Amino acid sequence: MPQIFRAQYPYAYNHELGPIFIILRPADRRKTFTCGEKIKGRVRVKTFTRASNVTISFIGRTACSKDEDSTMLFSFTNILFSDPEGIAYQAGGSFPLSTNVPMAFSPTSPTHVDFPFEFSFPERVEAYPEEINNGAYGESESFESRPGFLLPPTLWAQNGSAKVEYYLEAHLPETQKFFSGKMKVRHHIQFSPSAVVDPYLEVLAPLKPSSDVLVRQLTHSLESSENRGRLARLKNTMRSEQETLATFSVNISVPGEIRVGETIPFKIWLRHLNQREDALGPPVVSLRCVVVKAQMHILARVPLADSEHGSSTAENINIATAQFKKPILMFDGMTLGGMLPSIALDKKYLPDFKSYGVSVTHDLKVRLVIECGGKMLGVDFKRENVVFLPMRREGEAEEVLDLPLYEEDDGHRDGTGEAPAYMEEEMPPAYTA
Repeated sequence: MPQIFRAQYPYAYNHELGPIFIILRPADRRKTFTCGEKIKGRVRVKTFTRASNVTISFIGRTACSKDEDSTMLFSFTNILFSDPEGIAYQAGGSFPLSTNVPMAFSPTSPTHVDFPFEFSFPERVEAYPEEINNGAYGESESFESRPGFLLPPTLWAQNGSAKVEYYLEAHLPETQKFFSGKMKVRHHIQFSPSAVVDPYLEVLAPLKPSSDVLVRQLTHSLESSENRGRLARLKNTMRSEQETLATFSVNISVPGEIRVGETIPFKIWLRHLNQREDALGPPVVSLRCVVVKAQMHILARVPLADSEHGSSTAENINIATAQFKKPILMFDGMTLGGMLPSIALDKKYLPDFKSYGVSVTHDLKVRLVIECGGKMLGVDFKRENVVFLPMRREGEAEEVLDLPLYEEDDGHRDGTGEAPAYMEEEMPPAYTA
């Protein structure tokens, strides 16, 4: 990632040999931050700059651009949150010997001065979107149009069409130029949102129909052949009536929601179907490997005065590959759940999100490598629009408003409404032994 940042912003590349340099704590340099976490560090300014002040800002923004035939079709930038004033330090008198200049994290040095800073990641987007091309962001199922939604994760599309970035920026006064010409630097930060999950809602989650069963039916020849090249494949396409065939279906349950950082719950089971009468029994089917992948769909839009432009790209993600040294036998009606290895969605992967001009959704792909009759078969499954939820964090869940169970009639709110009609009911007969 540092190479990407350096290529994108060569004029603001953060380097320790520069006149101004942002330093984070060692534990935070390669950390992925989440909502509410604090970023602490210092800005080091070389004394030869003799700068009168330094400003440190913390900014989150989304950006999108689309190039086609070297022609810029659209480009935009939206600020998600920022402190316009940042943290400003004013050096009085002769820099850096003034007592007004704070010193932190390192002893006094004749070559530099350190300015401490501390910021916190917000949980939700705070800024309204700006008008672009005399157009406003309209309401859409795939995008947001108002602040208050969960802060999106850091994103850098491979083709550069969309990005979500968070960075610290330190800059010196533009009036004080020196030989390097670099007046500001940026330090980019990795971010992934998180959510506090209510245990009560988690108990109710299994009641939701969030799993689909995907079925693949296979017909396989049980006859072995020494030549497994092109002739063998040609022979399989020209099967005779006397050839021993086995037909079975492989089923897999794929969840509709997966939380980042947690195990992917899925089950596999086998069912034998048609089989020749002269066969001794159902063929032996074993599971050799499980490959889990995802396809990330990145959508982008930019408003115009009377319409909006949009683009979409897709990127493939390798989540996990589980190979078994000893094959797992699959019997008719047997469900493989607990026997499967634990496959988790690592925290480095992005959850689904929607923002003003950028959104991300996922499709989940599962490939099973099974063995039947001495031959390996690849069985592919795909479920679209699987929601990747933000990772879990400790804390108190947001309060839910107590809504009335029914709406009162406007004419009865003052207590003058008519009472329900009285109905006289007959008493039941007395009990006799």
